Amino acid sequence: MSEGNNEEGTFQHRKCTYLRDYLAQRSTIQFLMKGIEKAGCKIGSVDIQCVPCDGPAHGGFIPPLFSDTGKPQIVICENHLDGYKEQERTMVHELIHFFDDCRARVNWANLHHQACSEIRASMLSGECNFFAELGRGNFGFRKHYQTCVQRRAILSVSQNPNCQSRQQARDAVLAVWDTCFRDTQPFSRRP
Repeated sequence: MSEGNNEEGTFQHRKCTYLRDYLAQRSTIQFLMKGIEKAGCKIGSVDIQCVPCDGPAHGGFIPPLFSDTGKPQIVICENHLDGYKEQERTMVHELIHFFDDCRARVNWANLHHQACSEIRASMLSGECNFFAELGRGNFGFRKHYQTCVQRRAILSVSQNPNCQSRQQARDAVLAVWDTCFRDTQPFSRRP
């Protein structure tokens, strides 16, 4: 994900930072931030940056190895979000990556490691709920939820520079599917 210039005075930036700060006080985001701290890492809203982004991404997780600060960071793409629910889902998705990195020291170059975190982030963020999928023009009745989680995880893994093909991404997702789809930590069940 390539970031554009951050113009703090833009409406998009002000809206994104306002929602970030507001959502950081909401139960799901607060719960995840506390879960990250219980896993041994520190996080605050300063670790969640609103910036304009190139490409279609809504956000991204930057592992410590690639971060300017040497610690994990979350980027929210202020120019690609359509509102409160979308920003909330994006923040939850990226916080799951932050949690996974903290608790398991994920090797993001390993497609199986990334696949597990992508499965969990898609599953726990609400991005595959019926209305989110309906808004994307995707819906079905038979195992649609699982299909959505797999589709979104494959898409994310296929963007890893170490992934050679969509089939390799699919293989990585399917290899870890059973274990990672059952893992709802830090939640006791899927929210």
